[in-house]
Amino acid sequence: MISRVCVPGITLMVGLGFAVVNPLSAQQAPPVTVEKATNGMDADTPPGPALVIGSAVTWTYVVTNTGSQALSQVQVTDDQVGAIACPKATLAPAESMTCTASGTAQAGQYANLATVAAVTDTTSERVSDSDPSHYFGVVDQPAIDLEKATNGLDADVAPGPFLVIGTTVSWTYVVTNMGNFTLGDIAVTDDQGVFVSCPAVLLAPGESMTCTAFGSAQAGQYANLGTATGFADVQMGGEVSDSDPSHYLGVELGPAIQLEKATNGFDADVAPGPAIPEGAPVTWTYVVTNLTEQELFRVQVTDDQGVMVSCPASSLVGNQSMTCTANGSAQLGQYANLGTVTALLGEAGSVSDTDPSHYLGFAVSELVSIEKATEGVDADLPPGPALLIGDPVTWTYVVTNTGTETLSAVTVVDDQGVAVACPKATLAPGESMTCTAFGTVVAGQYANLGTVTASLPTGGPVTAADPSHYFGAQPEPVIDIQKATNGIDADTPPGPSIPVGGAVIWTYTLSNLGQGTLTGISVVDDQGVAVSCPGTSLAAGETMVCTASGLAQEGQYANVGTVTATAPSGATLTALDLSHYFGGMLGPIHLEKATNGVDADIAPGPSLLVGTSVVWTYVVTNSGSDPLSELLVTDSDPAVTVSCPQTMLAPGESMTCSASGPVAEGQYENVGTVTGRLPDRRIVQTADPSHYLGRQASVLEIPALSGRGLVLLALVLAICGALVLRRVAG
Repeated sequence: MISRVCVPGITLMVGLGFAVVNPLSAQQAPPVTVEKATNGMDADTPPGPALVIGSAVTWTYVVTNTGSQALSQVQVTDDQVGAIACPKATLAPAESMTCTASGTAQAGQYANLATVAAVTDTTSERVSDSDPSHYFGVVDQPAIDLEKATNGLDADVAPGPFLVIGTTVSWTYVVTNMGNFTLGDIAVTDDQGVFVSCPAVLLAPGESMTCTAFGSAQAGQYANLGTATGFADVQMGGEVSDSDPSHYLGVELGPAIQLEKATNGFDADVAPGPAIPEGAPVTWTYVVTNLTEQELFRVQVTDDQGVMVSCPASSLVGNQSMTCTANGSAQLGQYANLGTVTALLGEAGSVSDTDPSHYLGFAVSELVSIEKATEGVDADLPPGPALLIGDPVTWTYVVTNTGTETLSAVTVVDDQGVAVACPKATLAPGESMTCTAFGTVVAGQYANLGTVTASLPTGGPVTAADPSHYFGAQPEPVIDIQKATNGIDADTPPGPSIPVGGAVIWTYTLSNLGQGTLTGISVVDDQGVAVSCPGTSLAAGETMVCTASGLAQEGQYANVGTVTATAPSGATLTALDLSHYFGGMLGPIHLEKATNGVDADIAPGPSLLVGTSVVWTYVVTNSGSDPLSELLVTDSDPAVTVSCPQTMLAPGESMTCSASGPVAEGQYENVGTVTGRLPDRRIVQTADPSHYLGRQASVLEIPALSGRGLVLLALVLAICGALVLRRVAG
């Protein structure tokens, strides 16, 4: 018997031992495409053609119906030009047309993005496609430009970036041929004697290259001036040059780690924090950020209230963040807890930071109740109703005596300072009344808490509370996108520093900031990254997070996320946000420490008998492209002396250093650190921790054994592990 299962794009035949793939793949090409060209060149990536500033630019947009349905309402737009003139608005299957636009070449790097949108005749589906193009505006004579940066920052004026004294400084010198003639014999120098390395000596018009230099941060204000020179044909003017300064301020080591704690998404550093019903779930998030260029080890987050905090990793590379979490149930009354993060930073030792958070736990009373509504909607949870910014808003508070005794001194207050008016101050058993308050809608997510208090005939107070929410929306449909790279909102370069080949996670937070539900939502990335979203529609005030992932490339990287959505009127809405990172090569030195052959970065490590010998190995590798000298391996335990076979390593070479000592009782940890020097005298360093658990040997008293007794002893040893055997009479 053959069972047949069909899924989009795949037909699977089960029972005969083979699978048949449906040629109609689920990942089909879009039914419409646009191919944009600048002066006839398909310049998807910069720099594109070199155009003389002020000359004519012609863009062509070849639109093709690649689907099986006819297309109507075909429109082409350009993010820098606007609406594009096309010969028609319909396309039959396989039909193409060429749209055009023109302009005047501007100076420097130019980019624009074309987008085609259309509607399929049979299914009425809205389809679209985009294509970028570039050119570089040059002058009609030899010219060169230099842009110098310090650790990725264009610090033309003091003070520039703040760098920890002794850390590595990286200077980049971006040299660009700004003229219409090829330049040769290009060289870059620095007035402080820094050696500058360039990948080439020739640049075509509009072409760029990045030269580099390195050093160690000195104390105080520092400035250096880079100068680029190049040569064109003598008849064209001979030598050209340009200079650019850069700065930094060398400072002592400042904060190395940062903790940002939130309660149910609220950064509630001060009381009262969000109002949460007693017994309701509470989620705490702890965003840990490494504020240095070095990797942090043994990263641990704790909470002073004994909450168990879970983190995705125990180490954190430079300038990166991670989110730890904890959960609990809301307690009655004002609650506060303090999160603390600790970590190890090389020779700097232990670093830490703290951040408090709060919430107010309110009771669900059996003697009085309150039901708060916003514009008639019982919006206990966000986003609540979507209201127009600037419009009036009405809150109602229905207070009910749910007990058996008359309540007096009944009052209602609102935590946002809204004035609440009630018709009376007493309520008989079972009686209700409606109190009211008024305000003006503000933009974005809004929350307020209504609280009723009253007195029993015995004088005892009773209270209850109820939250409410609304979302202040724009009068017109609006879609918003906020893109982040590894959790960092890096709209401007350089963004987070990520090792080449390291994981990159992009998040695209989409929000409906206007009125009405948006449909047909999709997100694309201009670098071809595949973006996954949990849905295709958003109600007013609603948010969803789309994601994409990749591996870090070397150098400065930028990508643009674009969201497209359909408004209730059928109009197409778009928004975009860009993000950056800087892909750096892995450090030039690497250390792997092991305890008795076990790579025990995390406790407890191997279990060892107290008093026996423990051997640590330290495998040092030159992972860079330059030789390393003056290598020294040390251990955080001053009683441990590390021995190495040599003090120099060629690129790619490794050596194994070692140390030994007696096993101590209990949990033990020590950290190995290796330092070395590059040919330019810069110091490089890295560290690696290791652990073991020292335990006492078990003591088992046994009589003299033979035969089956020895077999039994072998079984006991197999089950119990190491034992100290003491022979007794018997």
